[in-house]
Amino acid sequence: MRSVLTPSGHPDRFDELLASGRPSPRSSRSNPSFRALSLTSAVEHLAVAEADQHLQQTYVGLVAAEPEICLMYAFAEIKLTEQSPATRQDRLKRALFAVNAAFPKVRSDWMLRHLRAMQKFLEALLAKRKADPDLLYRAGLSWLAATSGRNPIDALRTEAIARVGAMAGEHVAG
Repeated sequence: MRSVLTPSGHPDRFDELLASGRPSPRSSRSNPSFRALSLTSAVEHLAVAEADQHLQQTYVGLVAAEPEICLMYAFAEIKLTEQSPATRQDRLKRALFAVNAAFPKVRSDWMLRHLRAMQKFLEALLAKRKADPDLLYRAGLSWLAATSGRNPIDALRTEAIARVGAMAGEHVAG
């Protein structure tokens, strides 16, 4: 079981809270970063049908959602393409919709670069082209491209989860 690290350093407890959907003092449902991380955790820890239901509830509000929710939604849809390949094209289209919905609301350079990389990755997959590390260079993430190996999406996902996790910690501390 893969865990998402929390600001408090309790990954197992955090995953349990995400999977159960129960708020706590450290995991307020009003925290957009927490809600964003719940999407990636749901696809890691819930059955495909349950994770899909969690994503569907989020999808209807993506136009108004914070950029971190849109980005993590896209990662969650991509992860589900591995578990349910029959719905791959529809999932990739929903992921691209989420990324495009985030652009007008971006407030930070790192988020803009991650969204551009995700957009390029999804456009390549939808066009049935190979998504190679060059897409990270083209999105302004050369340092990440240099360390990503052959799988740029894993490097991008790891980096984005760490950044959104840090944002969740700032919200809790603030």
